[in-house]
Amino acid sequence: VPFLFEGHQQQDAQEFLAYCLDGLHEDLNGVRMRPPPQTEAEEREEEQLAESRGEQFAAALAWRRYLEHGKSFLVDLFQGQLKSTLTCSRCGNESRHFDPFLYLSLPVSEVFTVADALQKYLEEELLSGSEKWLCNKCKMKVDVRKKIDLWKLPPVLVLHLKRFRFDE
Repeated sequence: VPFLFEGHQQQDAQEFLAYCLDGLHEDLNGVRMRPPPQTEAEEREEEQLAESRGEQFAAALAWRRYLEHGKSFLVDLFQGQLKSTLTCSRCGNESRHFDPFLYLSLPVSEVFTVADALQKYLEEELLSGSEKWLCNKCKMKVDVRKKIDLWKLPPVLVLHLKRFRFDE
């Protein structure tokens, strides 16, 4: 890990923690034969199946796919799952994805408690301008409402408290 400390770059504690946990996870990974990447057709078929079966099924399927590539006690202990929903402001079409997380980066510059920071992290936001989304129903780039929800919490929740805000 000495290369992380070379030069005069600032290295964040959460980056170091993620690096260490990822290295441990890879060394302890119980998955020996990873499945081949899915084809586009397989991905579309899986998305349609998840769409027809509902959120619980979609979340379980995404988690199973994640575990097919990496399973260790660190995943069991530290990793959770987020649900990300994008809603087209034009037609109301929704896109939903479930993603694993190791830690949550909470903004604390404008809040006083961890609960307030978590609430701010989970607030719905409007993506517009250069962040517009290509709606697969409208077939055009549109403003979109983005909402993140905690779907599956790990036994040990790691929080990165972001003291600084980086604006464009």
